[in-house]
Amino acid sequence: RHLSEEDTRALAAFYRSPFGRRVLAAQAAIAADSREASERLVRDALDGSVAPAPPVGDSSHERAVLELIDAMGALNAAQDTMRRTVGALRAAPVLRGIAADEWTRLEAALTDRDALLAIWVPAYVRHLDEAEVRELTAFYRSPAGRRIAAALPAIQSDLVEVAQQYGAESARRAVREVMGPLPQWRPPVPRGDAPAPAVGLPAPADAPPAPHRSDAPRPSTANAPPG
Repeated sequence: RHLSEEDTRALAAFYRSPFGRRVLAAQAAIAADSREASERLVRDALDGSVAPAPPVGDSSHERAVLELIDAMGALNAAQDTMRRTVGALRAAPVLRGIAADEWTRLEAALTDRDALLAIWVPAYVRHLDEAEVRELTAFYRSPAGRRIAAALPAIQSDLVEVAQQYGAESARRAVREVMGPLPQWRPPVPRGDAPAPAVGLPAPADAPPAPHRSDAPRPSTANAPPG
């Protein structure tokens, strides 16, 4: 939907190359490192204890990573994804008791530029050397790479939507399969009347997982950088 056949083939050829395979392996490790750091950020945001992010970009290696993140459009894409995720959580009926200022604090923490870069840059530095970072940047600066980077936000948006729909449908199936057959979900039959029809549980609201707090559920958010 978002990539032409030509660009899809170019992307596949890149990741089938020896360097592309190396990048794929590194991205898995980067995602794991970023997930752990992101979860700490969420916990700190909900507790109101977010510390200023340490500066990045002091070394040529870190500056190369910043160029790569810019070439991929990863920062804007991640910020947009997190805003939509927090918005979906905030709209969930089961979370309406959470104060508005807590949602504002959570969104601000999860979309803060310096905080995101402080998560990603060290992870990239650990798993890709400077030459590899520059080679990957060159790919995303190519005509095909630019088109791929431009399409990534729409692709990620579709993936988030599909994941939310899948989660909601799975919850509905679980309710129907586990709770539906139980007798307590059927009203008693009045004497002398025809049996009342079975009453099923209302379908749960289509909402992503609830955020966690000390007095309410806490979200486990993984903000892995797109690759």
